[in-house]
Amino acid sequence: MPNTHEPDARQAFDDTLVGLSPDDAIKAISRHVPRHETENQIDWILELADIVDRNGLSVHVLRRCSHSLSWRARRLGMPLPDDTLRVPDGSSSTRTSRLALAYGRGTRLQFDFKFNQLLSWTRSVRSEFSTDAMLRALAAFAALGSGTPQAASLLAAAISADGYDKSCRFLCLQGLWMASDLPEADRLAVELADEIIGLGEDEPGVHYWRAGALRRLGRLDEALQSVDVAIDLLRPGSNSVHQDYVRERELINATKALDERIDELVARALTDLKAAVADELHAARQEIEQQHSQARRIVSESLVGIIEVLAIFVTLAGFLVGSGAVLAQADGFWQNLAAIALILAGCIALFVLLRVIVHLQPGTPRTEGVLARLWTRPRRQ
Repeated sequence: MPNTHEPDARQAFDDTLVGLSPDDAIKAISRHVPRHETENQIDWILELADIVDRNGLSVHVLRRCSHSLSWRARRLGMPLPDDTLRVPDGSSSTRTSRLALAYGRGTRLQFDFKFNQLLSWTRSVRSEFSTDAMLRALAAFAALGSGTPQAASLLAAAISADGYDKSCRFLCLQGLWMASDLPEADRLAVELADEIIGLGEDEPGVHYWRAGALRRLGRLDEALQSVDVAIDLLRPGSNSVHQDYVRERELINATKALDERIDELVARALTDLKAAVADELHAARQEIEQQHSQARRIVSESLVGIIEVLAIFVTLAGFLVGSGAVLAQADGFWQNLAAIALILAGCIALFVLLRVIVHLQPGTPRTEGVLARLWTRPRRQ
């Protein structure tokens, strides 16, 4: 172990922590613990646990320092802490040391986005740390990232846990930002980000995750403002993170341009569709009007023809009645023959008039065809 475990060195560092705010204490510890070279993150974790116990620091300090040390250990390529949370021989095993080991392993799996491993591992330590808010938040992060059906319930369990603090809120927010199968995940992410900002805990990552959720919700102007805030808050030298933020900004602008182009195409398509429908309606209206006019003309001409036929029949009836009376009054053979000849001439005249009406009546093809077929129908032998 590092020589800082000697009483004088430990006391000297403890004295520097007196009167510091939690944020300042986190910064001091995060600078102090990694000052000795080591190939194992466990050495840092156990020293951190010892400092927390000696000075009676809160679990919030333990979580934030574990996060910072795990990120540094990852950058240096150190192996993950053992999944059994076993404390090496020669070191005292306390609840704080085992909890620090759990935080160290959990955050390393979080940084590598190994959702399934993280979710399975948090289940294995649930019996010992079932009420710890940080481990619940790690489980929720893993479930949200992997899209498991238990994501919503694990998220609710993390939010309702005692000790749900800044570290837990950040984990849940990042999990919601990465969730793809949870309904309303983007809306929940924006609400949680606004809550974090309202608490004065905003950091560049909060505004970055908020921007991504707003972009997926289609609130692109707000998303652009949010990612600009994230870029402004980012400290100099964070080149890889800055690239991620710039890519998000470019994606927001590309989405805006695409949406505008889609709106233009939709508007143009609607205009063309309306014009086509109007043309079709106009053509259909004209055709209906033509058919209506033609039908009226056919009916009118048919009625005229019927009236003319009826008039001829009435005339014939009068002619026959008169001829019959003449025939009844006739005396002798020649008078009777003349009366019969008169009746025959009237019948022939009626037949000729009917043929003229049927064949010469304009605009009545249906009537003409029917009468023509009747006229040409073969007679029975």
